[in-house]
Amino acid sequence: MSETKIKYGYSFPQIIFSLPTAMIGYTINNGSIFWAIVDFFFWPLVWLKWFICQEVTLSIIKKSFEWFLK
Repeated sequence: MSETKIKYGYSFPQIIFSLPTAMIGYTINNGSIFWAIVDFFFWPLVWLKWFICQEVTLSIIKKSFEWFLK
């Protein structure tokens, strides 16, 4: 029998994408922490939905990271 190990958790590259996704989702959903958490865990699907529905704009990204861009 083969022994398979299931790895749970996030790696560093996944956090690099999921954390900004949650921050942008927080801005898009008018400060909803629930949707920010959902966006954090399902970031690939969220980006796919945002691109298909054209919900992400440069102004939303600037608004999400204005503390960093100042």
